[in-house]
Amino acid sequence: LLLSRRIGRCQATVLFKLIGAFCFLLMILSYNSHCHKALVCSLFIIRTSFMNSTQSLTKSVLMDNVPSNERGRWSALEAVNKMSWSGSAAIGGWLIGEEGIMFNFYITVAIQVMATIPLLFLFRVVPVESNSVDTPLDETLLSKKSNCKETR
Repeated sequence: LLLSRRIGRCQATVLFKLIGAFCFLLMILSYNSHCHKALVCSLFIIRTSFMNSTQSLTKSVLMDNVPSNERGRWSALEAVNKMSWSGSAAIGGWLIGEEGIMFNFYITVAIQVMATIPLLFLFRVVPVESNSVDTPLDETLLSKKSNCKETR
């Protein structure tokens, strides 16, 4: 949240999604290089964390940019989008049978990077929140930290 206020919601989303895709690629390369399984699993967890951590940011951008009377429709469309994962799992299963799991992983990385590209066009549309928004939050955090030190 603090990062998105400093650099922008779309910018933070793109950054996290690209880090996630890069970790996925590193995971594939680590697996192919026969690195320790703990490294491969750690990269998977890091990758998944980065990729999934942006859902609230993208939903807030969507809801801020549609008329309030149409938010229900867009929210329903987003729910359909989330359900489409079951269809992609079927395609992924077919691809694994045809080409193998590593091919499927490379395709997944490519699709994730391509799906991030449209967010780049929103950099100009979705404004970075002003520093005045950060100030009350920062002051609140600082006052809580100072209160914690005083009570000890």
